[in-house]
This record gives sequence, C-alpha cells and structure tokens, in this order.
Amino acid sequence: MEDEKKEIDEKHKELLTKAYGNDEEEWKYAQDKIQQINTDLELREQASLVFNGVAYSTAYEYNQVKGINYSPPRNIEDDREVSLGIVHEKIVAFAAIFLKYVFKYRIRCYDSKGKLVRGLGKIYELGIEFSRKREQFLHIIGLVFWEVFTQGNAFVLEDWEVMNRKKIKAYLKKEGEEKKIVNPDTMDYTYEFLDELTYEDGDEVQLRRAISRVLDGRQVIFGNPEIENIQEQPRITIEEEMSKGDAHAMFGTLKRWDHIPKEATNIEIMTGEKLTLFDVKRLKKPEETFIIHRVLDKEHNRFNIFINGLMIFSRKTPLTLFYPRNNYPISNVPAERLRGSIYARSVPAKTKFNADFVDWALKMLANKFEQGIDPAILSKGKYTLSRNMFRGGQVTHGVSSQDFERADPENKGITQPEFSFVGLLKEIIEAQTINRITAGEGTGADTLGQEQLLESNQRDKLGYLLDGLMLGFLQMAERRCETIESKYTIKQKETIVDGKKINVYQNFSVSVSGTENDVEFNDEVGGENYDVEGTRNELFKKSFEDKKAGFSTEYYLANPNHIREGRYFFDVEIIPERIKDTNIQLAIMWEDFANRLKIFGTVVNIDAMKKEYLETSGKPDDTFTTQLYQKLDQEQVINSQRVPAGSERKKEVNVR
Repeated sequence: MEDEKKEIDEKHKELLTKAYGNDEEEWKYAQDKIQQINTDLELREQASLVFNGVAYSTAYEYNQVKGINYSPPRNIEDDREVSLGIVHEKIVAFAAIFLKYVFKYRIRCYDSKGKLVRGLGKIYELGIEFSRKREQFLHIIGLVFWEVFTQGNAFVLEDWEVMNRKKIKAYLKKEGEEKKIVNPDTMDYTYEFLDELTYEDGDEVQLRRAISRVLDGRQVIFGNPEIENIQEQPRITIEEEMSKGDAHAMFGTLKRWDHIPKEATNIEIMTGEKLTLFDVKRLKKPEETFIIHRVLDKEHNRFNIFINGLMIFSRKTPLTLFYPRNNYPISNVPAERLRGSIYARSVPAKTKFNADFVDWALKMLANKFEQGIDPAILSKGKYTLSRNMFRGGQVTHGVSSQDFERADPENKGITQPEFSFVGLLKEIIEAQTINRITAGEGTGADTLGQEQLLESNQRDKLGYLLDGLMLGFLQMAERRCETIESKYTIKQKETIVDGKKINVYQNFSVSVSGTENDVEFNDEVGGENYDVEGTRNELFKKSFEDKKAGFSTEYYLANPNHIREGRYFFDVEIIPERIKDTNIQLAIMWEDFANRLKIFGTVVNIDAMKKEYLETSGKPDDTFTTQLYQKLDQEQVINSQRVPAGSERKKEVNVR
C-alpha cells in the first residue's frame, strides 16, 4: 500500500513539474483553484428549497421535461402517455406576453467629476444597436424568455468572437489554355463546371464581433449561490464540454496544451484526488471530449482556464485584462427573484406538485374511461376467452354468460365530481401562473367587464416578472457597453494621409428611426491642435447636404482612447414599452401630434415627429423626400443674409 501511494505521489509530482515547471506556488495555486471549483459545484448540487428539495441539475432536467410537455409513462403496462400540458402552455403564454415588449435603453455618460458629457451616451446607444444587428440579437430574445420561464433564470454570456477564415481561390484550366481565376462573371453554377476547378488558399480574413450566448444553467457555477446580485459573487466558473478538435483549434497553440491529461487516471493524479468535477458521469471520454473551466475571480482580480484540471495561464493573470471594469461578463435575467438566492423560481418549480398530481389524476381518469369502454373479463369456465367474442357480428360457440363476468360491474365511467376535481387543480395552477384570458385561451368570466378586470389584475401581477426582465436587459446593455469600450475602440490598422500616419479604428454606421448615424473614432479629437469648431461646421454642412438630398444623416466623432481608458462612467436606463397594434399606435400618435401642434404651435420639432412616425409606422427611411427640406434650405439662406460680415454662425454637431 505504501509503495502504491509513493508511486502515485511521484507520478503526481512528475505531471505537475512537466506542466508548471519548478514553480511550486504555481502548483499550489492550480490545485487550490480546482479544489475550489469542485467545492462550488458540490454546493450547487446540494438539495435546496428553491428547487423543491432536489439538486440543481436534477431540477434543471425536470424543468426541461415539463417545458416540452414530455410525460413518459412510469410503467409501460399500467400507465398512459397523457398530460394536460398546462406547464408547457403557461411557459409559452409568458414568453408570448413579454415578446410583445421592447426594452429600450437611454444612456448618459459622466466624467470623473460627475458632470454630464453630452452626446457621448448616444455613441454607446448606437454602438449597442450596431453590434446587436451584427449578431442578430433579435433571434435570441425568444430563447432568453423560454429559458427564464422554464428554468427561472437565463444566464447570458457577453462574448467576443474572433474567427479566422481563409479566402479560397478557384481556378479553371481547360486543355491547351492557361488556368484562369474564377470570379462572379465567369462562374457557371453547374456540377460539371465545379468538377473542372482547382483551388488555392488565399489571404486570411479575420472577423470580430460581440455576441450574446444563452448558457445552459448547468454551465454556470457560482462561488456563493446565496448572493442575489451576480456582480457581487466572489467568483464564477463557466463549464463547458468541447471536442478534442474544437479544443485544439482554440487552445492548441498555447504553451501548456501538450501537458493536458487525457486519461481519467492522470486527471485524478494531477488534481490530487478524485473530484466530482471529473467523476464517471461527467468525464466519459477524456481523450476525446475535454471539460473546460473558465474561472472568473472578481474578488482577487484573477482570470484563468482549466482544461481537464490543468491550469492554462499564469496564476497572476488579472481579470481586468479581459474585462477592464472588473465586471463579470454574464447577465442574469430572472423570473421571480428570491431573497437570499441567485436563482429564481421557474414556472415548473412553482407548479411542480400540482402539475404532477393533475397529470397523474388525468391518467387515472383515462384508465377508468378505458375500463368502462373495454372492461376486464373474469373467465370461470373451461374456455380460453378472447375479446374477439365481443365484436359486432362475431359468432362464438359453446360459451354461456355464466362462463365469464366483468371484473368491475359497477364502473360508471368518469363522473362529474372527478371532472370537477381535475378542473379545481387546473384553476390552482392558473392562479399560480397566468389565467386563460391573459394567455389567450378564451373567456374565463361571464361578462366582458369581468374579463377586462381579470386581465387588468393579471397584468398587475406580471409587474414583478417585468421587474426581473428589466434588470436582466439592463445588465446585458451594461455588458455590451463594456465590450464597446474595450473591443470596438481598438486600433485596426494604420494608414498614410498627406504623408501623415493615421490610426484607423472600428467605425460604423447604423440606421435608427429613419436616420443614418455615422460614428467615427479619431484619436486626435480633443487634442491641443484639434479644430473642434471647424470640424463641427464641416459635419453640420455635410449633414445638411445629406438631408437636402433626401438622406437624413447624423455624424458623431469620439476619441477612442478616452473611452477605452474608462474616463467616463455610463448610466443605463431601461424603458419597457409594450408593442401595440400598428393601427392603434398610429391613431394614438395622430391624436398626440394634433395636441402638440395645437398647444405648442411653431415650436414643435417637426423632424422629431417625422422620426417618430417612421418608427411607429415601419415606413422606409426615404419616405420623406427632398421637398420636405426646402424650407430648411430657405431658412439657411435667410439666416446667412442676416449674419454680419466677418462673423460666423455656430452650429452644434456631436463631437466628443
């Protein structure tokens, strides 16, 4: 036994030495950190009142089953695959209700003295709009709501995706001819044409974008699940499985890649003991599928990645290198928040006992109905009786009624009290979740007035859910602002203009409410020799000319270095708006426009009303033509005639 232990200790030291060198502090840090992750996982998997007395992973799987209305029979012979499907329908109803909301944001920026920096918040807003269009953020909103109401929380990771792609050059070479590169003009979309082509690797193109990933809740391991605020967590670990090929593509060039243990025995020896992190259920084929742990330690400002228990980076790697504001890149979108828990209550968790019982009751009623239609038969004679004898027109010889009898002669089928009991259970579940009127399932009251009152009361009750959703969308906007600060302000390349080296940044353009917004990063903005007034006048003139041509355009300038250095603090406000029928919205808008003009007269901003109309109606951006800007042109001519010689009227343009 001692020899075996000695051999294991020697193997343990050998693996650690190969991976971490002779740095004993590095060994100990890696060992302590993986033990800490394991402890956090075991804490999460303890039975909890939040999850009805079961472990988190067990509750997560149960919620998944209920969410898709999968109700497998417990006993194939005696049970029936029948379910009311109430939980599934309620989840769909909740998601449908909140998909009708738009979570708009308003951002204000302040300097270190607390003074408002005008116009800078707009650049953050436009950056969010641009980046979300690139990632097609609208496609994941439904998934966020589904996860929220199915599992209680949607954990959304703010990630930065970098993809390297090689352009492929295709050549066509016919007999007796030189090979020619294939371009869109010479491409023939037939298999015969493709069969004649040869290929070469071209230049490599790198694509970068911010993306939002809805995580499986089991991927997130919190340092202290009793802390409600995600940013106050001492640490967060993101766990994921990755195939060897994908892991090699992402981490294969790193120094410690070759030392990653690929056998369960070596993992156990390297980590020092058998851990829940790498038990048989979780680590099936370590040589083919790796378990990755991305460790974010805000408390100690540390960041690292573990692959099969091996720490990849130096123990001193700070979190602020990746996330300069030292915030976790994860947003928590909760359903019904609870005091003293990072986790919220889901629809399946709230209705678990009643929903399970009503499904069981329905199965029992189905059994009773089946017994009434096709009762069991007790055979008393010498014959082997078949149910075929009861078919219409069937002739069976030698069997009398005394040879058999029904097993349950008093079965009267499903009775009204039994129906009422199932109905009562359904009403209880609706009281726990959402009623039929709000869910769009039909009337639940005798009069229209009662229906409207019930629906109004239900929507008031949904306000608590809206509070949690607003919190989650607020966090997602904040995390995207931080990505814009640290990633979109990075210099892309350099170019030469008039013999001077100029830095080129990630400029972008995005259309909002009928107006094209061009944002340009320039590291000379705000410098000693920078002509702010001249730039403002130039951009104002350019914007004015665009409007005359029928293209409403706004221009913004900002210094990327000031933004990236965190000189400003941003405050995000979330404004939920319920989407209404377009015709109703237009009617309300026309009435509002009429009141504005009647009360305020000529001081009303017509351009702002045009933007509001385009946003509400969904009309194309070029709805308003150049005729609408003739008045603006005339006013400019009149104003220029009034300005005394040698003076110049200043126009405000967004320059930061």
